[in-house]
Amino acid sequence: MLAEQVLARVQDPSAVFWDLHLEVYAALVEAINDLMLIIGRPTTIYSLQVTLNPRICWQPMPQNMLAITNIREIPWKTTLHTLDYTQSSWNSNWEADSSPNLPQRWAPLGMTYFIVHPAVEQATTVTVAGVGYPVQPGAWPPTGAETSPFHIEFEQALELYAASYLRLKEIGDDAAEGMELYKAYLQIAQRLSKIDDRRDSLVYSQAFGVPVAASRVTMR
Repeated sequence: MLAEQVLARVQDPSAVFWDLHLEVYAALVEAINDLMLIIGRPTTIYSLQVTLNPRICWQPMPQNMLAITNIREIPWKTTLHTLDYTQSSWNSNWEADSSPNLPQRWAPLGMTYFIVHPAVEQATTVTVAGVGYPVQPGAWPPTGAETSPFHIEFEQALELYAASYLRLKEIGDDAAEGMELYKAYLQIAQRLSKIDDRRDSLVYSQAFGVPVAASRVTMR
């Protein structure tokens, strides 16, 4: 249904100019992911057992997880900056530290890794909680069977984003029209963010990767 609406917006209802799987479905998947990040509300939170690789601080992100919010067995969350510049309980070569016990701290590292310190000396299983992708990554391209986690009244925003995404394939007036569609998408996303801020004071922060208090600054 959403794909049909997107194709109608770009005046290609039969999907002649735009490929249905490689472009239209892909655009809608990106729209869903982008809207979740703008709103700041995770749509899927789950926990799973992760086995830490021994004698290395750098650990791969669990499959299908966008960001880690907590590791149950590791008490302290820190940052890569702190590990590099605040050596209050370990030396400057902290990457080489290991221990027969569980790590005492963990830190996010981009979108594909996280850090534990000190490293475990043998494979150890911990419980990781985190934010999952609203559309789980799978075989590429998308099949069209993917579902949106948002309320039906906000599907228009997804259509606008996808149509703007598709118009990047063109130039001139068509591409300029695509930018107008993207601006309309951002306006709806902003409105949705304000609605959710009133419903819930906790947001998913891009800077910290965890729920934090929403700013109470009022509009002037």
